Amino acid sequence: MLPIKLQLPEHFLDEEVRCDYKVSHEMKKLWAVEIDLLVELDRVCRENGITYWVNGGTMLGAARHRGFIPWDDDIDVMVPRRDYIKLCKIAPNKFSSPYFFQTEYTDPTSFRTHAQLRNSRTTAILSYDFKKRSTFNQGIFIDIFPLDNIPDNPKEFEVMKRTGSRQYKTAWFFHSLYLHKKADSLKTRLGNIVRDCWHPIGKHFYKQLVQKHYKKYEDIIGLYANDKTKECSLLVFNFGSIHRRLWSDFDKTTYLDFEFIKVPVPYKYEDNLTRVFGDWHKFVKGTSFHGGMYFDTERPYTEVYKDFKEGRLDLYKYFK
Repeated sequence: MLPIKLQLPEHFLDEEVRCDYKVSHEMKKLWAVEIDLLVELDRVCRENGITYWVNGGTMLGAARHRGFIPWDDDIDVMVPRRDYIKLCKIAPNKFSSPYFFQTEYTDPTSFRTHAQLRNSRTTAILSYDFKKRSTFNQGIFIDIFPLDNIPDNPKEFEVMKRTGSRQYKTAWFFHSLYLHKKADSLKTRLGNIVRDCWHPIGKHFYKQLVQKHYKKYEDIIGLYANDKTKECSLLVFNFGSIHRRLWSDFDKTTYLDFEFIKVPVPYKYEDNLTRVFGDWHKFVKGTSFHGGMYFDTERPYTEVYKDFKEGRLDLYKYFK
């Protein structure tokens, strides 16, 4: 039985073919858990005056499919930085089990540049996290991205990118040390022995250094949160692939059908989608952004990892 509050429409979990693509019963269960998470996030945002819109493939799915893109496996939302800060502040007291609001501060070493709302009674292990043997909450999730202002002055933006990237890379360096990754410069047996002896002591300091530089990184990319600028973007992708958006697209909010609920999108969502995807009306079949992922909609990630460690479940075959 799915650990969700939401009452699902009859036959929603049935396997079906959409756009010549088979959506399995298991994928439908994953969608149900994610929709339940979105409804819970919507409740908290409405009760606390927080603005958000669905983003990326979720906005595209709402506009083109009136629901999930058939081969998609996640839900993305974006929140203006000012509201994002507010949400992160109140979230620990607004979500209760099985819902868990995850950031670097509520779940240290999860190291995302955005927040995630997870269902702790489920499992969503990404290949990337499995290889790191990460121990943070790995329930099924939806992504919550802060939408940041881009300064109108190009020189100021270049400074933001340069200083922000530096702090991010520094935080990532200490995060890697926390995970006990072997550095290329420590290939000798003696070097690794010294490292292994130091690591239990150093982990506490590594964690503090991660959060110190992570906070500086967040402060830099949120520097213009209270200014009025023409453009905005999801800068948390570390400036690697910036889709510039116009704040004028977000002057109003409208709602589109998404499966059996309605979701908020910018009033000029069609222009917004064009800026991000180009000709978004054209169908391009593919796989999800997450790629390899092991999920279980009815068992918590803690039980799944226990079965793996005790030899009852071979997770390796899911991440080849």
